[in-house]
Amino acid sequence: GFGLGPTIGATIGGLATALLFGTALSPSSDFYVRPIRRGDRNSRRVALTFDDGPDPIRTPQVLEALAESGARATFFMIGRRVAEHASLVRRVIDEGHEVGDHSFSHARTLPFGTWDRQLREIEDGRRALLGAGVPFVRWFRPPMGLATPALAMALERSTLRAVNWSIHSRDLGDPHAERIASRVLGRIGGGDIVLLHDGSDRHGSGPEALPAALRRILTGLRDRGLEPVTLSSLLSPTESTR
Repeated sequence: GFGLGPTIGATIGGLATALLFGTALSPSSDFYVRPIRRGDRNSRRVALTFDDGPDPIRTPQVLEALAESGARATFFMIGRRVAEHASLVRRVIDEGHEVGDHSFSHARTLPFGTWDRQLREIEDGRRALLGAGVPFVRWFRPPMGLATPALAMALERSTLRAVNWSIHSRDLGDPHAERIASRVLGRIGGGDIVLLHDGSDRHGSGPEALPAALRRILTGLRDRGLEPVTLSSLLSPTESTR
């Protein structure tokens, strides 16, 4: 029969392993962690979620746009930014929105850290939120949405539930509000969880794109008869992952 040489075989094996590992870590994978990605498809509710804040420029812009339409949302905040902007965190809560944990540091190496490091990041982030006046923290979103065996172990020891998303707005790096909005509205339906960003990022969409995109999204949701609510409102009384 036809056999592969040891070098070719090792290369193919390595590529297959890398592909499997990369797929397992993907935000859309249930391999290691089974995060919540959506609510009930038969619902007329959706959840807009904002990562990487609080930010002194973008977060108030988001809050203003949400207030104009009477919408509610969930903000996944980075713990190290919370102490710097505690009054902004309280404003988010006071205006009827929900706050989730997005780790303390959001270090890019965090998903590949040990389980105890990840648990420490989860708990430090949660404590920062509680210290800023958040009454209760229920949800955790992994940095970049990446799920690893270590994160699975950390979450087993935590009281928080992992939440990713069903629609990625791909707003980072895109300065065009209409394009961001169309990516969301082109797919949106009942039960969807949408990923947006209100935090500063060196590849960010710029402070002018986010509020314009959000207003387009909110108008489109209203036209479709969809109500933007907090994650807890979307997922209660039942929780779905599919």
